Amino acid sequence: MIDFGDEYIYTIINHSNDFWRDVFQSWLTMIRAMDEKYSMQKLNSIPVWQNTNMCVGNKDIYVKTWYQHGVKIIGDFLDEDGNFLLLQDFSQKFRLANVCTMQYNSITSTISKFLKTLSVKRSDVKKNCTPFIPFYFEFILLNDKCSKVLYDMINSNDLIPKSIQKWNTELSVHLEGNVSVKELFKACFKTSTDTQVQWLQYRILYKLLPTKYYLKKISIISDDCCSFCKENVETMQHMFMSCSYTLALWNNLSMHIFRKTSKRIGFNVSNVIFGETPRSLCNKVVNFIILYTKQYVFNCSKQNKIPHITGLIHYLSFKYKVEKFIAIKSCEVLKFDRLWENWKIIFDL
Repeated sequence: MIDFGDEYIYTIINHSNDFWRDVFQSWLTMIRAMDEKYSMQKLNSIPVWQNTNMCVGNKDIYVKTWYQHGVKIIGDFLDEDGNFLLLQDFSQKFRLANVCTMQYNSITSTISKFLKTLSVKRSDVKKNCTPFIPFYFEFILLNDKCSKVLYDMINSNDLIPKSIQKWNTELSVHLEGNVSVKELFKACFKTSTDTQVQWLQYRILYKLLPTKYYLKKISIISDDCCSFCKENVETMQHMFMSCSYTLALWNNLSMHIFRKTSKRIGFNVSNVIFGETPRSLCNKVVNFIILYTKQYVFNCSKQNKIPHITGLIHYLSFKYKVEKFIAIKSCEVLKFDRLWENWKIIFDL
């Protein structure tokens, strides 16, 4: 991977299991995002082989014999002044015999075209004598903590994850338009610091929650019937909204909130799956209720228990007290009390 460009990663993605396919897809997204961040000092360390930016006849280039003799990057074709090596000098430098003139010229030509697309003169590409660090790996090798750098790089192009695209398709009838990806992921993490509920929502958004439908699909179980109604397939949408038991739970919760606060909160498949956006003080409370109701429902499914409004209110009350304790420890209890001033009454049965 260190010696090759993005096309190599794309090739091995198709021959990997699901886990490594996701890893390589994220890496591919990152290095393609980095294509727009080349700098003069790093141009000579860009890999030549299997790089979609450098093609001959619409095909990425790779010469196995040259690679085995150490030819890997743009800088290997240049002298100290940024000029292409003569064929004879190139052959001597890498101890290559019978180098095809036409092949060498076509590769140097495509490198030259690539540099022109970046508005770079070859004379500006200076070779340096420092140890070679592949351009795509600098963020990993030169940073003690590179996770934030990689995360920002992957998300710099506002890419929509495939899971969100699937949700948009499945819930198109219920959505007025495509959802805002950034708002979706911020909503959960700004609502609660509880890593368990954050992890639950993360798996829902990425369609990774181990429902019976998913477990049967990966051959873990043979029965995919809903844990509650025992009639329909247990998908995420069914478990959290469509099942008669969970639908009744949301309706009872909505009525309970109205009786206690006179606030009308409508729960539908869109805000149950994604949460309420944009973020506001009112929506933060509603998202808190939605997130922990989903966690309650999911826990019930794993314990083969039918969700009930009484059990849910007790569960929400406990999570409210946990959040208040955290606020007290963080010296933010006044802010917390203002947020819940008109809502805490819902925890009284």
